[in-house]
Amino acid sequence: MKILTIQQLGKQYQKKEWALRNIHLEIQEGEFLVLVGPSGCGKSTLLRLIAGLEESTEGEILFHSENKDIAMVFQNYTLYPHMTVYENMAFPLKMKSWTSREIQNKIAEIADTLEIRNLLQRKPNELSGGQKQRVALGRAMVREANIFLFDEALANLDANLRSQMRYELLSLQKKIKKTFIYVTHDQIEAMTMADRIVVMKEGQIEQIGSPKEIYLNPQTSFVARFLGNPAMNFLVQEEYILGIRPEDILITEEKKKKSFPFLVEFSEFLGTHSYLHGTVENTPFLIEIPIQAEYKKGETLFLDFPLTKRYYFDITTGRRIPLSRIQQSKESD
Repeated sequence: MKILTIQQLGKQYQKKEWALRNIHLEIQEGEFLVLVGPSGCGKSTLLRLIAGLEESTEGEILFHSENKDIAMVFQNYTLYPHMTVYENMAFPLKMKSWTSREIQNKIAEIADTLEIRNLLQRKPNELSGGQKQRVALGRAMVREANIFLFDEALANLDANLRSQMRYELLSLQKKIKKTFIYVTHDQIEAMTMADRIVVMKEGQIEQIGSPKEIYLNPQTSFVARFLGNPAMNFLVQEEYILGIRPEDILITEEKKKKSFPFLVEFSEFLGTHSYLHGTVENTPFLIEIPIQAEYKKGETLFLDFPLTKRYYFDITTGRRIPLSRIQQSKESD
């Protein structure tokens, strides 16, 4: 069931370039939707428009639920430093004229869900980064919102804590069954948490789909390059751009008719596998190899790109070209 529909949405600042243009998006009730893209792509602007913090220049946002309450969690926690955790969580409820008993019961319920009951009498300066993030989330949750918006909510946490909070946030969303709309530039957050990903570039939507759909079937060279760690390799050919992911490349012992010479530069050992850096046709290239494999700097290898693992993109537009069209073009030649 749809909870939110965005139609032809656009945002322009002071008659300059458009921060957002022609955004169409349907958001389902209870889904975890992630808006991902580089800095300046318009993802945070879109979130602010959904929250009602800014007005759109064109288009509309339609809510399909009677409960239109939205809660927002920011990167910088936005906790009142002079208040305890309990007082921070109680504040929005006092603004709604809840009774003391109602507030107490609600905070106890949310504190148990987030496992922060032991923090209720502390002040923000006595909390760790992860604890502050839980409290900020708790303050949003007490409002009984139907949609939760997150703007780079985990960006200030260190790598280990970010990983832990990703799991906790995803578990919480599945537990309370609310709609989460999450903004990030971090592809790992997008790939690990999202039911669907919206990839954005220069104020427009490049592609929408599940993490698996977008990784396996990127519709533009931008999406193929942006999602995937390490990124997809690209070779510019005469009529198209050829893409291949590092894990899909085969190393052959002898040169074949359609193999690509690869000049070894250095390798990275990562425990479960290694990455081999080098060049193909003077273009930087990366290959995933088993940890047992060893190659020396300056050595030339020959690479095979399996046909079913290749991606072709238009040189001008960056749009995906079907393999069948490439094959037809080669047959006609």
